[in-house]
Amino acid sequence: MKTKFIIFSLVSSIFLFADYTIQTAQANALETRLKAQFYIQKPIQKEFDKQIEEKPQALSQQLPYYPARAKEAKIEGSLEIKFDVDENGQVQNIRMFDSPAVDVFGLSLLQAMEHWRYETGKPINNLKMIIEFKLSNIN
Repeated sequence: MKTKFIIFSLVSSIFLFADYTIQTAQANALETRLKAQFYIQKPIQKEFDKQIEEKPQALSQQLPYYPARAKEAKIEGSLEIKFDVDENGQVQNIRMFDSPAVDVFGLSLLQAMEHWRYETGKPINNLKMIIEFKLSNIN
């Protein structure tokens, strides 16, 4: 009986330790991924749609991060985007035009744009903007 209890205790300890090791490895991988992002320090907007007379007033525009793989490979690029601003000042219906830069910078820009806020009031559709990702803009 004591032998069974000792074996059970050892096996349980091994499984608990293995689970702890996996969780630690996952936490370390997440921390590494977060550290691998480089934050853009300068404005990145190259151009706003010149055809729209009443441009909405931006209240906040979170800057996207510069992906580590793009920095390491010294990749720069620009994204042409269209989006709508609803009556609450929130960005909706983000569209990116196909370019090689979408694969590299698209996710970063989408995540940042989810936090953009504009002046409330009249909704505006099809705002067009060109966003540049340049190595000289990161820390």
